[in-house]
Amino acid sequence: MIPADIPDEPPLTYADSFDIPVLFRNGPAKKPRRQWRTAKHTARAKVDGFPAADGWYAPTTTWKEIIKAATEAGCDVTPHLQNQPRYAHGELVARLSPLYAYLGAHPVEPRHPVSGAKGRRLTWNPVYAHGTERSAKNAAG
Repeated sequence: MIPADIPDEPPLTYADSFDIPVLFRNGPAKKPRRQWRTAKHTARAKVDGFPAADGWYAPTTTWKEIIKAATEAGCDVTPHLQNQPRYAHGELVARLSPLYAYLGAHPVEPRHPVSGAKGRRLTWNPVYAHGTERSAKNAAG
């Protein structure tokens, strides 16, 4: 049950944008140690390609790009849309429903502000935090 003191917010729209903290490293490594987790975020110098140096970056993305990535990840459903449209529809619903049900964009005060950042992050919403049972949380995770 969602507590009454939590405000009801509108769902995300395609134009909503938020910052995604990303750690770039020049190769495989173990989990980020404390110095990586607390390192200062850097503004992204160029738009195309990968950053020249290792470190934390806070690129901005939109809800539309998140939805696009969810529909394109894994196997391509495009051939199935023509051959088995009902199954393809079901797969798209299964990919997108948890995103719409459990995610929201919330304002954050970044520890290391970056110029051009939106100041919002994609996080679990109150439906996930207060109204979802454990097995559904595991599936969404």
